[in-house]
Amino acid sequence: MRPYPLSSLVPLAFMGLLGTAAETPGLANRPPVFTAVPTASATDLDEQTSIRLSVEASDPDNDRLTYTWEWKDLTDRGQAMPGTFSDTGVPNPTWTAPDIHRWDREYMLSVTVSDGRGGIAKGAIYVIVFWRDGAPVVGELTGPTTLESGQQGLYTVEAEDPEEDVLWFTWGQLLPAAPLGHFAPLGGPEEEEHATMSWTAPTVSEETLFLLHVWVTDDSSPPEERTLTVRVTPPPQP
Repeated sequence: MRPYPLSSLVPLAFMGLLGTAAETPGLANRPPVFTAVPTASATDLDEQTSIRLSVEASDPDNDRLTYTWEWKDLTDRGQAMPGTFSDTGVPNPTWTAPDIHRWDREYMLSVTVSDGRGGIAKGAIYVIVFWRDGAPVVGELTGPTTLESGQQGLYTVEAEDPEEDVLWFTWGQLLPAAPLGHFAPLGGPEEEEHATMSWTAPTVSEETLFLLHVWVTDDSSPPEERTLTVRVTPPPQP
């Protein structure tokens, strides 16, 4: 073995130590990445219905990932209406739209994926929630069920609307086609605005059954019909 002076070994050893340190620097944390962007089973839905959300992510450093879902009402009208996640901490929750009252609304459903070391990935889904107008709640048509010819009876239907919409009433005589009795509104000329009407029985020569009816609607949902059978008798004989 060829001998080397001790003075030449010290610099070589020092240089070797520097080289080893330079070849193994500390690795910077790398953030999570989406392997499948956030999606929804539907982006248009009715109020108080649910959709399934989904997202997939991985971490280059194999860090354990956590998920956080949030909602934001983007509709600039009235108070924000909160939707509900089945679980805000899973990659595939369901989201239930709220009872939104009168107006369609737009929502942003956002998800944040974190590796717990400062690395995050964010994504969002935009959905439209449609308001469904509730039908009026309509009671029975009530009033006298027996009248003499020419006699007047007062008929009423109880009705209310869940959204407090204006209700419209359409009155009529279904049977027989003739003779016709006469409807008259109380308190105004427009019969469509009245839940109470008077009906004057026509003159008949023999006992006749009349079928009266009323349609009730809030002008946006299908009308509800109620009927009542009225027995009309001939006028008294002199």
